Amino acid sequence: MRNIHQRYVRETYDDQGLLETLSVECPPDFNFGYDVVDDIAENDPDRRAMVWCNPEGEEHVFTFGDMKEWSDRTANFLASCGIGRGDFVMVILRRHYQFWFVATALAKLGAVMVPATFMLKEHDLEYRLQGAGIKAVIATSCGDIADVVDNVAASCPTVQAKILVNGAGGGLTPRETEVLALLAQGRSIPYIRDELIISRETAATHAKHIYAKLGVHSRQELIDLAHETAAQDEAV
Repeated sequence: MRNIHQRYVRETYDDQGLLETLSVECPPDFNFGYDVVDDIAENDPDRRAMVWCNPEGEEHVFTFGDMKEWSDRTANFLASCGIGRGDFVMVILRRHYQFWFVATALAKLGAVMVPATFMLKEHDLEYRLQGAGIKAVIATSCGDIADVVDNVAASCPTVQAKILVNGAGGGLTPRETEVLALLAQGRSIPYIRDELIISRETAATHAKHIYAKLGVHSRQELIDLAHETAAQDEAV
């Protein structure tokens, strides 16, 4: 353990070892991304930082080395979008693991993260964007929140960048891969239900997640994407 907190916290204990006083003493240049995440990454890169999983059975394990790499990449990308120190950035990423890459990256840039719910309606979102002087919005592709952002962004002059993040875990689960193969063949939900021996509701839920993760909105778009991908693979 790095015991990093001891650099920034002063504690006193009584004779029985019980905490008596505690004070936080962070220097003006303290940065959680660099002084905590990256410190651990540089000294103990294989230490587990996060285990992310979802109800569909997808699981991702990230070490502190991973968190440093992905937050650095994210910070570089956001900087290329003009985001920097003092900028207010609205983040609507539900419970995706990418939320933590973004949060750490914004800390490294000195930007201010403004978390928001994906359930915002147009008038709610417009009020928040204008009231906080939001410069950029980072939103999930799941659901319709990205469309809500598009519908109000023009009336919010401070918004200069809109960034879409692939929903859920960013990859397909083994079951979703099976469902995708059948959808790409033009198979119906009832056919998929019978073929994979799952309920109709489960098949429909998998299809919904696949559409969100691949960024398509119709069966034909999905089939076209599958054909394009197959053609590219053959060309390689």
